[in-house]
Amino acid sequence: MLKIIKIILINSFLLFFLVEGSLRLFWSNPYLPTSEGAYFHESNISVTFDNIDKIYDSSKSIRFVTEEMGNIKGRFSAEDVINKGLYGLVLGGSTTESALVDEGKRWPDLLAIPSLNFGKSRLNSSHTLINLHVLLNKYKLKPDYIFIMDGINNLSNYLKWGSEGLTDPEYTANKSLYKTTLKRVYLAAYVWRFIKSRDYVKFYEIAAYKNHKLNQLSDTDIETYWEKNEKEIRQTLNIMFSKILEE
Repeated sequence: MLKIIKIILINSFLLFFLVEGSLRLFWSNPYLPTSEGAYFHESNISVTFDNIDKIYDSSKSIRFVTEEMGNIKGRFSAEDVINKGLYGLVLGGSTTESALVDEGKRWPDLLAIPSLNFGKSRLNSSHTLINLHVLLNKYKLKPDYIFIMDGINNLSNYLKWGSEGLTDPEYTANKSLYKTTLKRVYLAAYVWRFIKSRDYVKFYEIAAYKNHKLNQLSDTDIETYWEKNEKEIRQTLNIMFSKILEE
């Protein structure tokens, strides 16, 4: 019996290293920064989110496609948007990304001027600063407008990690076992990406369940926290926004 268990364990480890090595060679881990050092989606990915009938009245699927720069494909291609002469860049977290909204109907697609959607889940202003620098200085884009929506992620990161969570883009990733695992174990990242694409709603259900278990703060607790941290929050955000404006 012991010999059988050893054989199973050895074969399991060999299979793991074979799959892990193959993924590292042939698959781009979406939880790592891109080669430009920015926090964009990978280029030219195509994912279909299934089983999201809990959001919509009828069963349907949502296509999520990115283009060469890692922007989310909208009503117009990136080339068409840039060539129109008047265009904007949109940066931010999951609200900007709008992954579970129909292709071409995400809010950056509905702006009055053609705009490129560089939203990505979980990003805050420290990531936006780097992304904007890459877009303006490496990609040499010259947008007429820049739209940024980082508010919710800025607040949640400060509540969890303090000012470091808004000034160091890798701080939260290095502090989170979940993010560290997805960055370092490609097999875990691949499986988690596959599960999310098949039932994305389950991801949010788990997060909502975990949040529901947290102790609720009273209005007095919130007022006390705000009085103690308001100055540091505003100073941290002003520093980040000033750096973004300098770009």
